[in-house]
Amino acid sequence: MKNPKTPCEVIFWQILPAVRRELARELVKRGLKQREVAEMLGLTPAALTQYLKGKRGKTELPEWIKEKIRDYAGRADCINLCDVCTDIRKDKRFVETFLKTKGGCMSA
Repeated sequence: MKNPKTPCEVIFWQILPAVRRELARELVKRGLKQREVAEMLGLTPAALTQYLKGKRGKTELPEWIKEKIRDYAGRADCINLCDVCTDIRKDKRFVETFLKTKGGCMSA
């Protein structure tokens, strides 16, 4: 049996790329230029294109995380991915959704 991943590993490998994808899509949808969005998220334009096309960040996020992302996108002048990550990880649904269902036994 594979060892359960820690909450930080789940965030790093699964959640953060999907958050970048959703955040990029939301910001572009709100009218920001791709160049601006790439700069805001600390990405190259090529990486941003991959997120927008779904080639990166393939984990499907539950609606409660998408709501948080839309809220952060509304504050586009100041987006800190560490704040988004911390906000998600503090939510009890994170453990229920991403750790317990994946065979993990650790708490966030």
